[in-house]
This record gives sequence, C-alpha cells and structure tokens, in this order.
Amino acid sequence: LVLAPHIPEGCLGAKSMALQSDHFDLKVGELYEPMPDSMVCGAYFWVLARGRAVLEIDTSEDVDRPQTPGKSNVAHVMPIFPGYLLIEGLASDYQVRVRAVAPCEAYRFRQLDLEVAFAAVATAKKWEPIFRMVEHEHATELNKRAQDATGAADVVRPHCNDPAIHRWKDRRLLALSHASAKAAWDRLPDLPD
Repeated sequence: LVLAPHIPEGCLGAKSMALQSDHFDLKVGELYEPMPDSMVCGAYFWVLARGRAVLEIDTSEDVDRPQTPGKSNVAHVMPIFPGYLLIEGLASDYQVRVRAVAPCEAYRFRQLDLEVAFAAVATAKKWEPIFRMVEHEHATELNKRAQDATGAADVVRPHCNDPAIHRWKDRRLLALSHASAKAAWDRLPDLPD
C-alpha cells in the first residue's frame, strides 16, 4: 500500500487492522464484487496486495436497452496494481467489479475498524492524513473512470428507437431520390411540335 512507508513499525493501529481484515486470493479471471455501504457492517475498503486486476462494469443487466449480439457487455474502467485502495461502496454504486488478470492477493477491512484505530491509537493518527489523501485520490479517479466507462458503453449500445430511426432515414432518402428525379424530369427541354 502507498501508506506502508508512512506507518511506523509496530503501530498497534496497523496491526489491529491487519488482524481484522479479510484475506482474498483471486485466480486469473476470477471476479470480486464490492459490497455496498448499506451492508450491516457498514463501509469497506479493499486493498490489492499482490497481482494485477482490472475494474470493469457488466452492462448486460441494463434492461432498458437491447444488447448488441456478438459484442462484449463489459465496460473496462481501469487497470489496478498492488497498493490500489478500492472504496467498495463507491465501486458498488457504479456496479464495478474486480477481475483478476494475474493471481491476486487482496485484503478487505471495515471503515469502522479503521476509524476506531485512528481514534484509539496515537501512532495511527500520524498516518491518518495520508490515508485520507489516498482515499480521496482513488475515490475521485474511480468516480471519473466509472462515469466515463458507463457513458462509453451507453453510447455504442443500440437504442430501443433505432429501428424506427432507420426506417425514417430510409423513407427520407427515398423521398429525396424521388424529388431529385422529378426535378431532373422537370428540367428536360420541351419536345418540338
């Protein structure tokens, strides 16, 4: 994690976080679905310790718009590398999931546990501002990238009115060609008597 150089050795706050965190091993291609903030235990953070992964959005569940046959229904948000801090509630709001590109090791911890560590352990207060800065940077980046990926996926997908729009275009082109032919016919010289 980016914070590692800033955490004093033997910090009880960091040790308590490590003891209370959940460990995840992801195989190549395996998915991890972030938890929403509305869970009973509250908000979670997820940290990629080893490996490589990508954040992606599955757009196949959007029932308002038809799916494009033969096209992938996954919008890629961004690649992530060791040390990446994922704010699970924000990721869940955008329906972002993590897909392992290489074998990954990750940890998940509750925001409540982190707040308790910051409040109870003096050495943890020293690295709290750095954590908040990293949290803000990653939340801002995820927000922007997820909006971009959602918008890009939305733009290329067919709309429910596409067939009607294509029929209108065909009728318009046919009407223009008829009008053009009629105008050309009207310009012909009169036949002599």
